[in-house]
Amino acid sequence: MSAVTSSSRPSSDLTRDATAAVREMILRRQLAPGAQIRQVELAERLGLSRSPLRQALSALETEGLVTHEQQRGYFVTRMSADHLSQVYRMRELLETELLRTARDPEPAEVAALAARNGDVQAALDDGSVTAMLVANRAFHFGLFALSPLGAIRADVERLWNASEPYRATYLWLPTTRRRIVREHAQMLEALERGDRARLVQIANRHRDAAREVVTDLLAVEAL
Repeated sequence: MSAVTSSSRPSSDLTRDATAAVREMILRRQLAPGAQIRQVELAERLGLSRSPLRQALSALETEGLVTHEQQRGYFVTRMSADHLSQVYRMRELLETELLRTARDPEPAEVAALAARNGDVQAALDDGSVTAMLVANRAFHFGLFALSPLGAIRADVERLWNASEPYRATYLWLPTTRRRIVREHAQMLEALERGDRARLVQIANRHRDAAREVVTDLLAVEAL
């Protein structure tokens, strides 16, 4: 990961880049769930002052990726099984609305979604979890972008951010890898046919499989 250089750049740019850099470290589990964030060390690692880092951590707190404890500082959020269950329940409700209200895609948009699923397959073949996370997210948010419900889409993005560090483990499983690409193709087929009920059904099955594996991961971490 490249450092966020601070020479003569606007503070807003530094904060934005610092937020993106720390978010990536959390999503890649370079900062593990429950870990304390040592701001002096992290600021040196990113090549910036404490001020934009503090603002970045405050922004990530609103996303649910970090939590702040009085007199102790910031920690990477560690989810409980109950919290995770609520996150996935909210995702189900909100994502269903996005998929139900998705407009019919243009041929170029269908091709772009198919290409994103191809990126998922390529990442699976390479065994790159980071690339899998990026490609998988791009596919789903490509679907969500077809809905006019922008505020709901923003809330869904926040929920994805909160649970993404746990989904990385889910993507390692061989059976998971095969199913992800297959179900993406099924969702795309349902979208092209205009069958929103089928699209929602497949998306729910797809999400539930991830929830079960991630919940099991949380149970192991709690031991």
